[in-house]
Amino acid sequence: MKIIKKWDVIIIVLLVLISFIPYGIFIYGESSNNGEVYAIISVDGKEQQRIRLDNNTTTKEFTVNTKDGYNIIKVEGNKIGVIDADCPDKICTLPGLVNRSGERVVCLPHRVVIEIRGSKNTEDKEDFISR
Repeated sequence: MKIIKKWDVIIIVLLVLISFIPYGIFIYGESSNNGEVYAIISVDGKEQQRIRLDNNTTTKEFTVNTKDGYNIIKVEGNKIGVIDADCPDKICTLPGLVNRSGERVVCLPHRVVIEIRGSKNTEDKEDFISR
């Protein structure tokens, strides 16, 4: 039987603390985006609708019809999500309402994607130039 030494405990604690760094970076990056937040609804990769979420105070529901079926989408305040669909597994309803930049709700059978983007992401710009 091996005895745990002092340095073993220190290394384990340091590794656990280091494992939370990506989570902290994600939360900090999310809170620093105080600009406009949009939900982009796409069907078959083509943008169908863009809804501004950051200053929305209303609640509305609408239906997105595709050749394969329908998705009922709910916008409630600054959140959006699929609340009902006629796809077989209804996985697209599981995330509920989302509001964080970078989050997505996807219905694969109907090819519907709801993507949340902040003002920093609304335009596809190059991050660097390679020569």
